[in-house]
Amino acid sequence: MFKEVADYYLPVKLLGKGGDSKVYHVIDKFTKINYASKCVQKKHIQDRESLFNEIKIMATLKSE
Repeated sequence: MFKEVADYYLPVKLLGKGGDSKVYHVIDKFTKINYASKCVQKKHIQDRESLFNEIKIMATLKSE
């Protein structure tokens, strides 16, 4: 059973960082597709609603 992000994605390099998060270039271990992954430390998540709002915002973004 998968339990960690690392079970799905291989981190390649750090692309950038902000106050509460870091963005990594990752590769899906199964499909080999490249993605950017935003990682937020759990201690910086203030509440469930804020987390899901951030997820909705990120889901609307598209990259080329």
